[in-house]
Amino acid sequence: MFQSSGQEGNWSCQISLRFMYDKEGNLLPQPKILTFGNMLYNADEVEKTLRRAQDALLHLPYLDEHEAEIFLQGDYDTMEDAIGFSRNVVRLEVWGPELVDVTFIDLPGIISNASQVCSSDS
Repeated sequence: MFQSSGQEGNWSCQISLRFMYDKEGNLLPQPKILTFGNMLYNADEVEKTLRRAQDALLHLPYLDEHEAEIFLQGDYDTMEDAIGFSRNVVRLEVWGPELVDVTFIDLPGIISNASQVCSSDS
């Protein structure tokens, strides 16, 4: 989920993980939001942090919540054995001057799994 808001001041971005489902796929009574890393003030850092957040979301159902820090370490490279798709979401909140209000939803794993399903149907 991506949200932006045209506010006064400098550009900034906060990435978080929003858990609405547990590892068995059951709806949680209340969504759980886990802030992923520090506030970003450099747009060049967003892609790398976003990719790590997506990877964390695909692994965290099998890891403890405090292990999200593994995905933020400087030497982190992608892990194996991720779930293929998550109904939980990565959330970006972006603030800055001259931004329009917009919402974008990212469902980690949907594109890679959709291409696998399409190729197996052929």
